[in-house]
Amino acid sequence: MDSIPQKPCCSCGAIKPLTDYHVNRTRPDGHASTCKACISARDIRDRKERGIVPRPCAMCGCPILIQRKRYCPACASIRVREYNQKYYQDNRESAQVSARKQTKRRYHESAAVRARVKQRAKEWNKRNPAKTNAQIRARRKANPDQAIAYKQNRRARVRGNGGHFTAKEWRDLKTYYDYHCLCCGKREPLIKLTPDHVIPLNHGGSSDIANIQPLCGPCNSSKGHWRITDYRAIWLK
Repeated sequence: MDSIPQKPCCSCGAIKPLTDYHVNRTRPDGHASTCKACISARDIRDRKERGIVPRPCAMCGCPILIQRKRYCPACASIRVREYNQKYYQDNRESAQVSARKQTKRRYHESAAVRARVKQRAKEWNKRNPAKTNAQIRARRKANPDQAIAYKQNRRARVRGNGGHFTAKEWRDLKTYYDYHCLCCGKREPLIKLTPDHVIPLNHGGSSDIANIQPLCGPCNSSKGHWRITDYRAIWLK
């Protein structure tokens, strides 16, 4: 274990660790030349010379040299912490909303915060694979269109084809065609619509919504990954 650096105090001459000195970035070693005890004693002496009589702290009874203060710094921090805890208990919902807003603001404003949050999330997911998989399954079940859009966008991104469509664009596209499969004409909920790339990814097609048409699973599979078939023109006739 490394020892804490020490240096002599220019006032009392005692050799003390750097933790007993206030931080001063203008000094070569980054700390003041006088220790905290000597500075405190000097402040007490100066205040007595100016006629400032210390009075006891209302909580612990230690002398307070700052006028118009009822509590010493240590007791004041305890009171602030107790007040914050009581306020949180009395206003739990509003405090949680405020904390979430502040956390979200810090996340979007600071790249370092985003990197730290992502790293912590990766570490947590690695330690809790079962919980992570359960959360992913629940999220996909609650947001099926979003899961479909994410899967297709990732396929295009991995191939380097580019393009992107959102869950709302996919829902609007299904609504436009009245939830019909453009190949066989069947309609949800009898079938499950899936996004099909008019120009397949194997041919360099993108995942833009302009290159997407709704087909049921069997029709999408029979079309394959190489055929370029646009059922939209046929359906609109």
